[in-house]
Amino acid sequence: MSILDKIENLQKKPEPVRKKILFISMAVIFFIVIVVWISIFKISLRPKGQNQADYAPFMVFKNLVKEGFDASAAGIKEVMEKIKQVISNQ
Repeated sequence: MSILDKIENLQKKPEPVRKKILFISMAVIFFIVIVVWISIFKISLRPKGQNQADYAPFMVFKNLVKEGFDASAAGIKEVMEKIKQVISNQ
């Protein structure tokens, strides 16, 4: 049975049953998100000396985001300096 067949079967069910399935699926997804969030939070609370290899992918992602913001900030500063130069030259 493919997922399209399951969706069609779900569409044929009465509205109260569909709402119940929606509520249950939202609760399960919410639970999964909370569990992932808590596990990441626990990793960030570890002391610096403990197994940094355990969460190296998160550190890589953090560094990528930080570098992106730093590059954006540097670009904005450069543009502002050029604007100030153009204004001061007029």
